[in-house]
Amino acid sequence: MTLLRRSFLATITGSLLSLFGSGAEAATGPLIKPTHLGQTVIFRNKLYTCIKSGKKLAWDKGVPIKGYAKPTPSATPSTSATANALVLVAKLTEFIDGQSKIIEVKPTNGSSFSVAVSRQGSTYEVLSATCTHRGCTVEATKSELVCPCHGSAFNAITGAVNAGPAEAALKKYVATQESGNLYIKL
Repeated sequence: MTLLRRSFLATITGSLLSLFGSGAEAATGPLIKPTHLGQTVIFRNKLYTCIKSGKKLAWDKGVPIKGYAKPTPSATPSTSATANALVLVAKLTEFIDGQSKIIEVKPTNGSSFSVAVSRQGSTYEVLSATCTHRGCTVEATKSELVCPCHGSAFNAITGAVNAGPAEAALKKYVATQESGNLYIKL
């Protein structure tokens, strides 16, 4: 009789879960709140962008990312064809002394990626703009680089972690100046 009762309860529970869902798949978009228009986040192999829905900020439906893998702290956006190649970042005149700026770099062979450029006098430091925690693009503030997804903060000059949850520093690129332009070595 106990076996029959268990079977009956399992059938009822299964039926209810199939009707109402288990709750595990309830989240169809990112779990974090969007903070500003245009903000992007990767969640469950989709790229979501913050849009305005009425008077509120919301995530769009998301665009699937083919071949996406969670970034690792040692990952670099280079390919064998571009390894050790110099890639143009921007003109030196685009940077203000004492400030940082996020730039999208577009190598001729390979996919584009973002870097954070900080200028201190005539020295330019170039860091990966991809947060080592979950792969979101960091934003430049007055004193550091901050991840809008989970709040990690990095030193804008060294890439060291100032605040978690990220545990690894941002990758630093070798930067060179030539003919008024800033280049990085991949």
